[in-house]
Amino acid sequence: MATFSLPNYIFGSAHWQAEEKCAFAYKMNGAYVGITHGELRTSVEHFAKALAESGAQKGKPICLLSKNCPEWVIADLGIMLAEGVTVPIQTEFHSASIAHILSQTRASTLILESDFLIKILFIKEQLKYLKRIIVFQPARIREVLDNGNSVPVEHDFSRLSKEYGLTIQGFPEMLLEGRDSSFELYKRSFGCDDPASIVYTSGTTGMPKGVVLTHRNFISNIQDVQNYVPIFQKDVFLSLLPFSHVFERTSGCFIPLTCGATIYFADGPKMLAQNFKEVKPTVFIGVPRIYEKFYEAIQERMENGFFVRKWFFLKAFHYLRNNHDLERNFMVAYRTPFKRKIIDALVSRKIRAAFGGRLRIAIVGGAKLSKNISRFFHIFGVNLIEGYGLSETSPIICCNRFDNAKLGTVGLPLRSVSVALAKDGEILAKGPNVMKGYYQDEGKTREAFDSDGWFKTGDIGRFDSSGFLSITGRKKEIIVTSGGKNVFPNAIEQALAARSQLIAQAAVFGEGKKFISAVIVPNMPLLSRIAASRKIPRAVPHTLLASPSIRALFEEEIAHALQNFADYEQVKKFILVDEPFTVENDLLTPTLKLKRKIIFKTYQSEIKALYA
Repeated sequence: MATFSLPNYIFGSAHWQAEEKCAFAYKMNGAYVGITHGELRTSVEHFAKALAESGAQKGKPICLLSKNCPEWVIADLGIMLAEGVTVPIQTEFHSASIAHILSQTRASTLILESDFLIKILFIKEQLKYLKRIIVFQPARIREVLDNGNSVPVEHDFSRLSKEYGLTIQGFPEMLLEGRDSSFELYKRSFGCDDPASIVYTSGTTGMPKGVVLTHRNFISNIQDVQNYVPIFQKDVFLSLLPFSHVFERTSGCFIPLTCGATIYFADGPKMLAQNFKEVKPTVFIGVPRIYEKFYEAIQERMENGFFVRKWFFLKAFHYLRNNHDLERNFMVAYRTPFKRKIIDALVSRKIRAAFGGRLRIAIVGGAKLSKNISRFFHIFGVNLIEGYGLSETSPIICCNRFDNAKLGTVGLPLRSVSVALAKDGEILAKGPNVMKGYYQDEGKTREAFDSDGWFKTGDIGRFDSSGFLSITGRKKEIIVTSGGKNVFPNAIEQALAARSQLIAQAAVFGEGKKFISAVIVPNMPLLSRIAASRKIPRAVPHTLLASPSIRALFEEEIAHALQNFADYEQVKKFILVDEPFTVENDLLTPTLKLKRKIIFKTYQSEIKALYA
């Protein structure tokens, strides 16, 4: 049965032929250092042995709180190999959510990055089940591997242990204990349907809920995705999204490790452009907002460029667009191939260079990407592959194939996944990737499945004649106007942000009202330049946004962006705000989805005034 564990599947698939190949690379003192697949496997085994010998029990949750680093993966796979259940905690979670997770899982062990130790000790009185904390300095694993017994103790935790009544120890110490252990890991028995992880999803309201995923769930998704998007040993991944999210954990960690590829850790969103130049990845995984920012940066650079460069860029774009088959997503035959070579040398290659110049696959997930932005990158040679899934489905349900993609869709159902539409258009899924249920919540688990065992995604979609799925909205978020019209706010919000350079973000409202309204966050740097060119006072953002001429400008932008929408979908009134929706101000979830109810509450008086 041991072969059914996720760690053994990963190591058994690739490591016999990739032992000496780099598995992870991370920055240390400004330079990248790496650890090999063989070193990774050995470290995972040592950590698993240390956990097992210190009393880790089969099926017992162990929590993990850290940003992306090699230690995160060693801990994750080590917990599973010791027959434990990994409970990743998103670093963006507030203390109340962290306390809820630790209390609900009754986890006695928490593995964390040193930066979060004080945060946990501060709420220790709420954590009655917590007995042990294992602490690491992120990205120090190379030193541990190189120095062996001479690894210095990073901190003296004895005082803290005594003060807080906890066992607090260092991660390197655990690895050394496991190295010297004679515990026989591989005699342990795994069931493929044993829980591997409990993933707490942020949601848009309330406390996070725990999704129970098994070894079979993850393995089936890894196998299915590889059939659609082939990954090779020579591939280089640039990892930005958190491993605590199932999307990055499966697609950006488990899959490349299974295939013997290399994962480089990004230095964060602000350094992403620089990291692309340094790493030159062949595969990148991102949410739509990342690609939107690259698109906006390219557009802004062209707008501010010399007239000749701007003119040539527009000519090149229109030429390529007219030669791009949107339905089948490839460039049609050229009557003037020389022109194509000129465009590639002077324009397309420079756009691809923004992603490092070697990008083979750019995977998009987490939300819907505008078809216009997707097409823009495709025609310049950036191969965006859009997919769809949820935490509850490990996560991928549908994906465009590397050799068969259709823009504006999330692709075809994976090989072992069945997808259907309910009468109201809700997307339903069945397959080995679907969760066991929500942790200790039978009521929510029953609600998540219909009477025939189909998982209810909560998303509304439609199939085209070729079987490609498109997402049209979120069932819970459908706005029903006083006239009885159903409005999908996501579609309007995406159109506003994608079709207007002046609109950075938008949140749409209008439940039970005569018309649709919106809270709009402008692109303030661009708006300031426009205001300066028109000699509009702009010293204070509030004054600028209240200017009648600026409001008239946004009315034009909104009308243009929504010109293909029905009359009842038009934004009739709006408010402009200068504070972006962010995770930090609690207006976005950690996966960058709008917290619509909190946005409404924040601007409640202004929104209500629109309908007065």
